[in-house]
Amino acid sequence: MPAETFLSDLKNIIAEKKETDYDDVILKKASYPYLYHLSALRANILDWISIGSGEHVLELNAGCGALTGVLLKRAGRVTAVTETSEEAQMIRERCAGSGERLSVYTRERFLTEQQMGGGGERTLHSDTTGGRAVQREKQEYHKIFLIGQASRFYGTMKAACQYLEENGKCYLADANRLGLRYFAGCQDEYRQGYFAGIEGYGEEAAERCYTRKEYEAMLQEAGFTEWSCYYPYPDHKFPASIYSDAWLPKTGELNDNQRNYDKDRYQLFDERRAFDTIIKEGLFSEFANSFLFEAGVGTKEARARVVYSRHANERAARYQVRTDIVELPGRSRRVIKYAFKKEGEAHIAHMAYAYEKLCACYDDENIAFCGCCREEEGVSFPFVPGISLQELLEQALRGQRDAWIEKILSDYCQRIRSLGGSRTYAPTTEFYEIFGSDPNVEAVLDGLECPLYCDVDLIFSNILVEMDCEKLLSPQRMRWQVIDYEWSFGFPLPKAFVLYRAMYYAYYQIFCGSDWTLPRLFSLAGVTEEQQALFLKMEEHFQRHISGGGFPVRNMQRIMGTKIVRLQETQFLAPREFGRAKSISFHIDREEYQDGCVVCSGWALAEDWRHHGAPVELTVEDETGAGLMPEITRSERADVAAVRKLQGEDAPFYGFDCIFPAKREGRWQITFIKGHLKKRYRSKNF
Repeated sequence: MPAETFLSDLKNIIAEKKETDYDDVILKKASYPYLYHLSALRANILDWISIGSGEHVLELNAGCGALTGVLLKRAGRVTAVTETSEEAQMIRERCAGSGERLSVYTRERFLTEQQMGGGGERTLHSDTTGGRAVQREKQEYHKIFLIGQASRFYGTMKAACQYLEENGKCYLADANRLGLRYFAGCQDEYRQGYFAGIEGYGEEAAERCYTRKEYEAMLQEAGFTEWSCYYPYPDHKFPASIYSDAWLPKTGELNDNQRNYDKDRYQLFDERRAFDTIIKEGLFSEFANSFLFEAGVGTKEARARVVYSRHANERAARYQVRTDIVELPGRSRRVIKYAFKKEGEAHIAHMAYAYEKLCACYDDENIAFCGCCREEEGVSFPFVPGISLQELLEQALRGQRDAWIEKILSDYCQRIRSLGGSRTYAPTTEFYEIFGSDPNVEAVLDGLECPLYCDVDLIFSNILVEMDCEKLLSPQRMRWQVIDYEWSFGFPLPKAFVLYRAMYYAYYQIFCGSDWTLPRLFSLAGVTEEQQALFLKMEEHFQRHISGGGFPVRNMQRIMGTKIVRLQETQFLAPREFGRAKSISFHIDREEYQDGCVVCSGWALAEDWRHHGAPVELTVEDETGAGLMPEITRSERADVAAVRKLQGEDAPFYGFDCIFPAKREGRWQITFIKGHLKKRYRSKNF
């Protein structure tokens, strides 16, 4: 789309729509420029930074004002600098009513009128005697923000930094040219094509991103004497988490890597697993996808500072929460949760109430809930050290220690079923509102045991212990410390549903592609097939309730048309010793709906005349025959090969998880292809 056409359309949207309507516009347009300029998630890069109501903020690379309005809500005054006069006018219209609190310039006009090259001296008035009086004024900023386009706006930032207030801070955020995503097959941040930053830009490259050392050299050249580095993830444009050198990610956390909204990409390897290796080797600070530097002059202040921030704002307004880990002078830490919007204050307050209720009904020395107390702006928790059960399971999986895995899972199931008091399920209005009113609810849940107060989010990542895998087989029982109980309810909810959720998320976050299949996990937890079918519907309704029906940004790539070409597919579809296919077989184990997408899982294979097996190609179409863009993850299914007595492959990757965007009641079909053969599976409502 030409820039002029886009800006004209964006201008109309801003004039005609409310900010609360922007998510619908983004989903309808399904185009990257609208996502970039309208998404509220852009503000996550600065939401956690303290900005006083009396401060003057300079925003460089303000673009069309996606962050300008956010800054105006918090700062006393904002000066925004853009690349073009069209962008400057867009900001003025977008922030109409700000009066003298907002000044907007193009970059060239800003440098000229503010006299950044001439010491900042300005003529203010003449005296009454006819002689010319000059008053010298130093233009001061309390904070300077440069988010993206560092190569283009660095000169402006360098000139402006000499007018930074004595204790002011400059924030510089941009992509890392050695970010793991670029090794994995994403195109360069500011250029078409692959590996330009990794291989070293040519001298002609005006727009570019830098390495950590190169950014630090830029800050030093600009006159800064101290800085701290933060790591926005997945990147600086739509961050969900902000890490720091004082709080680095743990293995298994960085699993949201398919965000190529604007350009096609290859997927040369599993980025989550590669990040795990990088984290274990202590190299994350070099290979993070993006950086955010906080720079100043002088020595670092002894003050409370945020070392980690997580944003859960792709939810209904009443559930939007930000979680910060704050390091206090002396290095003690606190965890603080804030409501993003006023509607969320009741949800925040409920956490303190839930803490008291959970402590009362889980009266056991082997489980504790992290303390919670109300504060003026939110709720705070003491910082609890330890290792999560999810990390333990990941350690055990990497070490192929099935005995450890089974011990952790069995102990978990035993505790969930025995702790928390006991009452039987009874229907309530609240249950129907949050978890749905499926016709089978009463029949399936009748007589099931429920805790007296239920934390449905007792998943493995929310439970810390003080020991590592090497001590698992000792007779000592691990003491649980539950660090998050945001989703706790007073009405009856079955313990079996808590087990279902724990196993469900463990499969997708830890075990997907391993021998620990979802049916195996459910079997170990004692969750029946009848319960699984109902609990799946309950979970879908629960997620719709939390999200308010919105479509998450993390899934936008699936509907924007940008492709992901997986090297994995070419490897699996070229097996050894396979002749002409004689038949295709498949089985669908699971068909469900998550976040606007269908998840279809099972196995499929082709067989030749010598009983050799091979994986097959998968394509997905809607009811009109239009192709959809599935994300396919392959997994070994030795059990299928053994039952069918197939030969020819050491690692039979017949299992698949296929994810693609579709309407909840939409019609679609998967086609399994091998050579001249095709076989189709149609959705239940086709």
